[in-house]
Amino acid sequence: MKCLIFCEGENDRKFIQRALKDPLHSVYDRVEDLCTSSIPDKKIKDMIFSMKKINFDYIYLKDKDEGCLVEKRNERIAALEQSVENHGVVIVCYELESWLYAGLGKSGCEKLNLEYLSTTDNLTKEEFFERGRKAGIQNEYSFRNKTLNEFKIKYAKKCNASFARFAKKYFPNYLD
Repeated sequence: MKCLIFCEGENDRKFIQRALKDPLHSVYDRVEDLCTSSIPDKKIKDMIFSMKKINFDYIYLKDKDEGCLVEKRNERIAALEQSVENHGVVIVCYELESWLYAGLGKSGCEKLNLEYLSTTDNLTKEEFFERGRKAGIQNEYSFRNKTLNEFKIKYAKKCNASFARFAKKYFPNYLD
């Protein structure tokens, strides 16, 4: 079975490559990712249509940013002109940085001199980077890499509800 993960930007793509590919490989033979920031919805829609014909799954990751999760999800489905019943997979999380911080757990937070959060469900990208600055890591690129190095699936599932739902759906038997 094959899967393509659509994501918004290059930072999200790095997260997928470093944190999600191994777990997804426990289910899929082939996992690829594609940054959608410069691709028109029409082209994405055509790609999804073609993928369905060759039995290629897709996961569409998009930040919720603000508003209602269900509304954001349905807006994305409508933009891609997919019916709710046959839309494939559309995942909308608050922000991928909330998943990344969740994956630190207590040990990763201690190692990076960060405050441990028992839940990161509403953590914004801005709050994520502010926490890094408070810990003395001024460079956002460096902070993202350091958190990726400490990321653990088991912690992310405990500290972020949307990540837990994602993991349960896509790699329920993966152990890290």
